[in-house]
Amino acid sequence: MIATAVIYSVSNIINAGVPFLMLPIMTRLLGPADYGVVAMFSSTVTILGAFIGLNIHGAIGIRYFQQDDYHLPSYIKSAFLLLFFSLAVVIAVLWAGASVFVSLTKLPLLWLLYAAIASCGQFLVLVLLVMFQMEGKPVQYGAFRIGQSLLDVGLSLLFVAALGGLWQGRAGGQALAVCIFGLLSLLLLYRQQWIAGTVRFKYIKNLLHFGVPLIPHTIGGLLIALFDRYIVSNILGAASAGIYMVGLQLAMALALISDAFAKAFGPWLNVQLKTNDEASRLRVVGAIYLSIIGFTALAVLAFLTLPAVFGLIFPGNYSGAKLILPYFIAGNAFMGMYYAVTNLIFFSAETYRISKITILVGVLSVCSTYFLVLNYGMEGAGLSYAASQFLLFVLVWREGAKLYPLPWRHGAKAVRLVLSKGRLHE
Repeated sequence: MIATAVIYSVSNIINAGVPFLMLPIMTRLLGPADYGVVAMFSSTVTILGAFIGLNIHGAIGIRYFQQDDYHLPSYIKSAFLLLFFSLAVVIAVLWAGASVFVSLTKLPLLWLLYAAIASCGQFLVLVLLVMFQMEGKPVQYGAFRIGQSLLDVGLSLLFVAALGGLWQGRAGGQALAVCIFGLLSLLLLYRQQWIAGTVRFKYIKNLLHFGVPLIPHTIGGLLIALFDRYIVSNILGAASAGIYMVGLQLAMALALISDAFAKAFGPWLNVQLKTNDEASRLRVVGAIYLSIIGFTALAVLAFLTLPAVFGLIFPGNYSGAKLILPYFIAGNAFMGMYYAVTNLIFFSAETYRISKITILVGVLSVCSTYFLVLNYGMEGAGLSYAASQFLLFVLVWREGAKLYPLPWRHGAKAVRLVLSKGRLHE
């Protein structure tokens, strides 16, 4: 697990490092207002992903371990049918409610439709990445992610320069890159015979049973992670949203480590939960405790280093982001801790449990963000972000502990077992 986690971490850091290294250039080519609109486009692509594909790429990862009961190529092809149907529904809704969505996002209708298509492309990419992950191919996984990132940055620089520093250049580069790699994902899945099956109604029903209960969970998560940008943009303006986004992106290094950890930890945790003997239960507890300690240490390191390098990366018109950086660091550390415990719920397939939690926290997050932004500006939004991530982590851990009774009181023994890599000794 450690070697795989290192490869995922390195690939994610490189993947993030390419656009991260471009931040000094992008923040000089794009003013805060244009950068704020770019943030709205990126957030909209992510939010539409809750409905386009219904997050059923997660089901494909689980069924990979259950191929005695499922014909995986048919399962994936059935998932793609749902993907394109959901894309058509989302486009119709955007078109019908154009005035509302344009007012909320500050994006023209045409760019809302581009966001929907980009979200579809990202789903195709995620399916291929899931297959790389399940087949134990972290190198291919990393190469594909880095390739997409490089194309994204290259096209964005070309388009921004061609359009004279307007937001459409950055958003267009992002959208085109994800669509190209979405088509490439489809081609690679076809060549590997992963969509060689036939669409089956029972698989569609199974996918809907997995994905539909996750919609509230996903919406809740997006309310926590993304809706603050819409609130900042609508109350404080696009320029403030751009400054807010820069602070978030600087703290993104910790979030990417969290994401890499989740991708390596999830399959390992599934194996331990399936084994379900005394040693495996202790390993799960030890790994979770070590994860919490690790993310705490990373947060402390980020607190000490990131503010110090801020002025070297960004021009003076983005200096306000430095004030909210600590909140993002704390929030992203809690996000990593959340990833350590969330699979306890996902493995049980009782996804409605996590949906209830994320909807609750999401609604509280929106309300607190709105109130705090009105009274404290961007710092209020950052405080709400950190508090929401902490609450989500605590509530999910509590619910997961109910589903899987584990020896939480034997933390020292569990940690020693994980660190020693040995067998359980009484």
